[in-house]
Amino acid sequence: MPDLVVVGAGIIGAAIARRAAERGARVTVVEANRPAGEASLATFSWVNAVGKQPRAYFDLNVAGIAEHRRLVDELDDAAWFHPGGNLEWSATADALRERVEHHAAWGYPVELIDSGEARRLEPGIHLADGVAVAFYPDDGWVDPVVLVGRLLDHQAVTVVSGTAVARVRTGGGRATGVELAGGAHIDAPCVVVATGPRAAELLEPLGFILPMRHAPGLLAFTEPAATGVGRILHAPGVAIRPDGSGRLLLAADDLDKRLELSGGDLTVPDATAQLADRARRAVPALAGVPVEATRIGLRALTADGFPAVGPVPGTEGAYVAVTHSGVTLAPLLGLLVAGEVLDGNREPTLADYRPDRFLAGTGTNPSS
Repeated sequence: MPDLVVVGAGIIGAAIARRAAERGARVTVVEANRPAGEASLATFSWVNAVGKQPRAYFDLNVAGIAEHRRLVDELDDAAWFHPGGNLEWSATADALRERVEHHAAWGYPVELIDSGEARRLEPGIHLADGVAVAFYPDDGWVDPVVLVGRLLDHQAVTVVSGTAVARVRTGGGRATGVELAGGAHIDAPCVVVATGPRAAELLEPLGFILPMRHAPGLLAFTEPAATGVGRILHAPGVAIRPDGSGRLLLAADDLDKRLELSGGDLTVPDATAQLADRARRAVPALAGVPVEATRIGLRALTADGFPAVGPVPGTEGAYVAVTHSGVTLAPLLGLLVAGEVLDGNREPTLADYRPDRFLAGTGTNPSS
């Protein structure tokens, strides 16, 4: 019998499993699809703290970035982590300057550079002379599939993939394991639910309602092109990053909000065409380069937009770990959650993000 069952082999579930296994626990990870095959596959995977509010949540993400870098050193394998920073020129000059000053005041590495310096860093971008650009040197991006594979590669971790968890089994007011879709079950004294946007489905039968928001996100992947783009770009109306072998990954929050899947007016093909047009204006070498594939992901957004990490109210031995900033926070949450689950301690760092804040009349407001 394992000491711990983790439901979900995405980036957060894999990080928790790895850290628990390193502490001597026997861990079984159950994944309905394949490791990193759902939410972790459909993410822009930007490691950052840019724009995160309030200060406590910003600091949590800064700690997440630091943990990524420690993980690179620890695993002696940086194939999944891509540093290089982030260039942003999508805001007006005044708004961008305020943004830079705000982040600098909070100690975040950032500087305002001119268009010439930006073109030196990224010769392939189109920028008019005199345009101000923010450069965040510590930002990077992650290949989540490679990272998840690396995290799960531990002798004390057993992965059961292609099998959905039907429910968390309970007895005497505590979790006793999980029942699989085919009727088989895995017994364990502790269950961690890390299934991203689908976490609420497993928690509701336990008597706890985790309010989640339906928030689809569109990613578009170009065909390979000799653009030379080597870092994250935030150009007007589009976010761009490399995706290996000359491909670029494109995304835009404003288009996501207008998708028909979100109740808006844009079909996926129309949104994809707009993404490609915006990207070509920012990177002229993309002219004539078609979009090779698109992917729709569901963001793991709770009702208030903040993480839900901690014991499931009313069920001893059941734990949940869900957050929209999963890529940035995963290594840190793996460390903190493994400590909480195995030691029974409570990390002050996570105090504002406990799921019991959604119980009527209890909890705290992370946005305060």
